[in-house]
Amino acid sequence: MGPFIIALVISFISELGDKFQLVAVALASKYGARLAILGLFVATLTLQALNTFLGLFIGKMVSLSSLKALRR
Repeated sequence: MGPFIIALVISFISELGDKFQLVAVALASKYGARLAILGLFVATLTLQALNTFLGLFIGKMVSLSSLKALRR
């Protein structure tokens, strides 16, 4: 097998146990697929927005020179 197939198989197997997928299945079985997808979409969008704003906040507090020092 080539490296692409190996990475694909390993990623696929590791995602099977992802808690997000388990929550999606549980919500879809209880509330229906449309409502579950909408709720998970809004939750994901909200979390990404919070992560973005947190990154902006941290970026203003940490200087670029200190980040460059960490790379060494």
